[in-house]
Amino acid sequence: MPNARQHFPKRSSIKSCRSPCPSRKSRHNKAISIRFTRKKTIPRLPKKRRSKPLKRKPYRFAVSMYCAISDGNKRIYTDKECIKGFDSCLSLKSTALFNVFVNGMLQPPMNYNLKKKRLSFNTTDLPPKNTPITIQFIRFGSSKKGGENMPIIKPVYTATATAPVASGGVITTSVTPVTSGFLATLTAGMIGATETTIPAASFTTDSGDPVAALPAITTVDYYTVDINGTLQQSTLSTLSTASLVLDTVDVTAGIPVYLSVVGFGGSTSAQTTPPTISAPTITIFT
Repeated sequence: MPNARQHFPKRSSIKSCRSPCPSRKSRHNKAISIRFTRKKTIPRLPKKRRSKPLKRKPYRFAVSMYCAISDGNKRIYTDKECIKGFDSCLSLKSTALFNVFVNGMLQPPMNYNLKKKRLSFNTTDLPPKNTPITIQFIRFGSSKKGGENMPIIKPVYTATATAPVASGGVITTSVTPVTSGFLATLTAGMIGATETTIPAASFTTDSGDPVAALPAITTVDYYTVDINGTLQQSTLSTLSTASLVLDTVDVTAGIPVYLSVVGFGGSTSAQTTPPTISAPTITIFT
């Protein structure tokens, strides 16, 4: 039976080989030679090429308008309500953008629906009466010219105003009546069949001077007639510059007739203190 102790060589007797193997050494030397023989080069950036401006063709577009006048009760508008002279087409075909205006005010999209050639409003109130409803259509890729020979769209405003009130102020009026008296004596030749006519030449003034013509009565003058001292009604006589006509024949020759004329042509009126006039309050409903 072999000995339990096996014989191992001494440590000092084992030769170690620390040098690399031939294959590994050759690769190592090759890497070193490449590392020291390769030149360092700075990479060059590519030259920038000047880009040519792009030639873009201008877009063609057309603007068309739809306009109708509100009656105050209608909520839905179609081509039938379009004013003559505007594009009576509510179609959205080839439309890139559209805006809806009521009385010149741009409306948000939530206030209306535009589809199937019909415009309907979603608001609680309706456009006021006689206000314009305008839709602006913008179409791209069209050569049609829009907006030519269209009537002017005018905004409509409904307003109320209070009446101005005048307060204060002083007006000074000077009344200067001018009284003239004329006296005549009836003769038999003055009494006619239905009326009595007294010519102007038959009268004399209060101072006894003859009269060529009687005074002309204006709207601010008046006259009275006394026959034999009795005041007569105004409807029984007619005065002109040529004569005094009495609407009666129940008179007697030789009695006196007195004519009194009161004129206010010399009266004056002037405003010494101007009044204070309040400004009216104007309320506009749009």
